[in-house]
Amino acid sequence: MANPLHERTPWSIHITRVIGLWVLAGAVMKLLWGSAADLPKLIRSLPLDPLVTFRVAVAAELCIALLALLRPRWSWLLVIVLLMIFNVTLVHQVMEGETSCGCFGYKLDVPPEIVLGVDVILLLLLLLSKPWGAPGSDATGGLVAVLVIAVAVAMPWIVDREVRSPDEISPGGLPSDVHLDVNRWEGEYLKTTRLGPWIDHDALPASGLWIFYRDSCSYCAEILSWLAPTEEGARDIVLVRLPEDESVTEVEVHQKPRGAHVHEVDLRPDINWVLTAPGAMVTEGGRVDWAADDLDLEAFRRLDAGQ
Repeated sequence: MANPLHERTPWSIHITRVIGLWVLAGAVMKLLWGSAADLPKLIRSLPLDPLVTFRVAVAAELCIALLALLRPRWSWLLVIVLLMIFNVTLVHQVMEGETSCGCFGYKLDVPPEIVLGVDVILLLLLLLSKPWGAPGSDATGGLVAVLVIAVAVAMPWIVDREVRSPDEISPGGLPSDVHLDVNRWEGEYLKTTRLGPWIDHDALPASGLWIFYRDSCSYCAEILSWLAPTEEGARDIVLVRLPEDESVTEVEVHQKPRGAHVHEVDLRPDINWVLTAPGAMVTEGGRVDWAADDLDLEAFRRLDAGQ
């Protein structure tokens, strides 16, 4: 008679699958309610297209999560590597003072300290369970696993809610997200950028300084407060206000440039505008001379002084 003790599933398998469920929950929420704006600053600083980076990150999480559930006996190394990447990113977010990790999309704000604690505990439990010594083999067929993972990898490209041009706006509705990737606009005509379809070009100056801001953004408040007494009409200024999430009630911006040379634009509140505020750009004759986002006052002053 077989010893029932030898038939028990090793703890490492249970822990790997629990981690798989944890990662899968975050990946699905980012897939349905996330955007490139939810990427941590450490990831956004990489010289990669934010939208592509977001899709690859979600695809990787879906793939590893499903492998952890379907093939836990040989996917444990991928799970460990993923948790280590998570922990390094979360430590950076804590050091930067970020208030939300972005792990679950924009509908659920979770402090990075909390997720870091969970990820560290899960990583330690997995290492203590010694998954490399788990006996037996996974019951899930290799072909089934490959098909499921192939679908998971394709999902971030299938569930594409972001618009890139007026031609991609469906007649029956609006996109959920519009990614204002201002860092890539230098040399482009404003009408051809992703902002182009959503503004009235005839009512706005072809040349001037543009500021993208959110009312709750303290860095935005610093830049606008600095501009208010210094801009006296020598150039046109366009203030583009990005709508806030309904849960945001705190207002930081109380002072802005005023006058006939200041033009204000409120973007549609029923679209999620993906941009790390504050952003700024200078246009000349309808063409973008320079543009950047995720600025602080010192960075903005250096960029503006260089024009």
